[in-house]
Amino acid sequence: MSIRSASLAIALLSHLLLLSLLAAPLQRLLPVPATAPVTLRIRLQGPGETVPEAPPQPPPPARSGSDAPAAKRPPAPVPVPVASPPAPARTRQPPASPPPRSGTMKRRIGPGNGGRSRPDDSGQRQRRTPARPPRSPPSRPAGTAATAPAVARPSREAADTDPGDASLAQAEQDYRNRILQLLDAHKRYPLRARRKGLQGRVELAFTLLPDGRLLQQAVARSSGHPVLDRAALATLERIGTFPPFPEPVRRDRWQFRAPLRFTLE
Repeated sequence: MSIRSASLAIALLSHLLLLSLLAAPLQRLLPVPATAPVTLRIRLQGPGETVPEAPPQPPPPARSGSDAPAAKRPPAPVPVPVASPPAPARTRQPPASPPPRSGTMKRRIGPGNGGRSRPDDSGQRQRRTPARPPRSPPSRPAGTAATAPAVARPSREAADTDPGDASLAQAEQDYRNRILQLLDAHKRYPLRARRKGLQGRVELAFTLLPDGRLLQQAVARSSGHPVLDRAALATLERIGTFPPFPEPVRRDRWQFRAPLRFTLE
């Protein structure tokens, strides 16, 4: 009996499997409404019982027009606003110029004159005022019309200068130039200083007597090189006696300061 029951159960399960396979495509095409649940009952039949056949399922209800998806309607045309033509630009007219006023008549309206006009008396005032002739500069006499050329007057210093003083100053300047020429002519550049490339400027201070003899000598400003300083003093000793003072000079002694330059050429 157990074998028979098992065979019946297998047959029932195979029918259920077949029904589920047949109902699967329909469920994909037609969704089952949620309000109608499907209940499956399994009944095991005994050995003397016959298995009733499953009642046929009613066909699914057809979709009404309201359930069908609404067909897409074309969008309603959007009205395009028509642009109004631009208003013409208003041309601004220049203000009308006031009428020119007359130079001889001025119209004055007031409570006193009752709107009457009276002539302008500015022209009459100008006529009454006599024009004054321009003032002419006073005329100069014919004798003084041309300015006489200025006569050069001698300066006071030139008038006070003695011709003898001028000749004395010139004689002293000539003697100084002669002393400088003698110093430059008797200058000797030491050979040792040349080889070492020593250069410099020595300023000598010496005093002469009227007959040209050398009274005193010294180095007033050194060149920084003793060899050049000694060469400058040797120049004075080499000259010995200078020329006597010129005739206009009346000195008992004369002090000089003269530079000597030692440069490599």
